[in-house]
Amino acid sequence: MTRFLEIRRMTAVVPVLRRFPMFSILGAYALSIAGLCIIARPFGGAPRALCRWDCFWYERIAAHGYDLHPILDGPQAGFADWAFFPVYPLLLRLVSDMTGMTGHASGMLISIVLLPVLALLSLCYVRRKGYVADHTVYWTILFMVFPTAIWYRFPYTETLYGVLLVGCAYATRAGYIGLACTLAAGLCATRPTGLVCVVAIGLFRMLCAWGPGMAGSARQVGVRVVEGAAIIAVGATGLAAFILYLDRLTGDGLAFSHIQYAWRHTAHLPTTWLWFGLTHKGLRVATVLDLLAFSVIPYGFYVGWYLESTILLLTFGLATSVGLFSVHRFIFANPFCLMLILTVIDRSSPIIRYTVLILGVWADYILLRNWFYGYDLLT
Repeated sequence: MTRFLEIRRMTAVVPVLRRFPMFSILGAYALSIAGLCIIARPFGGAPRALCRWDCFWYERIAAHGYDLHPILDGPQAGFADWAFFPVYPLLLRLVSDMTGMTGHASGMLISIVLLPVLALLSLCYVRRKGYVADHTVYWTILFMVFPTAIWYRFPYTETLYGVLLVGCAYATRAGYIGLACTLAAGLCATRPTGLVCVVAIGLFRMLCAWGPGMAGSARQVGVRVVEGAAIIAVGATGLAAFILYLDRLTGDGLAFSHIQYAWRHTAHLPTTWLWFGLTHKGLRVATVLDLLAFSVIPYGFYVGWYLESTILLLTFGLATSVGLFSVHRFIFANPFCLMLILTVIDRSSPIIRYTVLILGVWADYILLRNWFYGYDLLT
């Protein structure tokens, strides 16, 4: 009798879970984390296997601060960590100090915590725009396992940058200007492309005063213009603070830009770099990936996602003005790009949706193993 009552109680939980899709989302996410740990075991465990390439630079900054001068010997002679913006290393140091974890484990924890936050924030964002995701659980899970979301699993800035970007845009649309300004400052101090994103968000806040349905008094128009200008001005303080810090540390406030030459990043027109990549065999794969990423941007303008597509276009232009590598990462790992892709998939038939989900999980597995083996096209 007791066992029968226990079974009935367990059965009664099912409707509750259906009413709260968050349980389903977090359950699926927990399974994905468990799968990640299993896959990474032959590579020394997930924290160690996930830390590749730029991860070591972030951990170095978190542990020792920024360099006073470039590295003078060894395979990294001429390099310096000034190219990496400070918010992520600061967060990494904070998590490490609070938890006592190593840098590897702290970076993994940041990604684990921020990824579902980014997925749910993105779902709220598309609904705010008037697009209603018909399948909340499916949309959110696919957001976290889609192949272009692979960078959100790494101890890189992608997840933090995505949360700050979507949060800033969402807060601006909702009219929470103080919050938008705070997030904008963090965005500008997380990655060089943050400033162009903040400028775009601020300008769209100003221009929406003259948009359809936004007509109002001169005072209302003036308020929106001031709000947009405040977002840009306060956001720029994040970059300004880093410039002032580098100026006091090294005597060169733009050291983050000048040190790019060590990575062979030189300024040219984006079309020059793209043509160079297409005509040189060793760069064709990276160039094709960059152009594939770019193909999402015209679709965004076509469906009316003007702010989001403008941010993607500015990011693409800025990234391709100094080289070809990592450009596809900057676009595909941008949450606005992933939102545009998922809005198409979510409206498809059930067969297509679940086929994409299965293929996404399989691709996620393959890409993770390639990352563990040091596959550099993911950087």
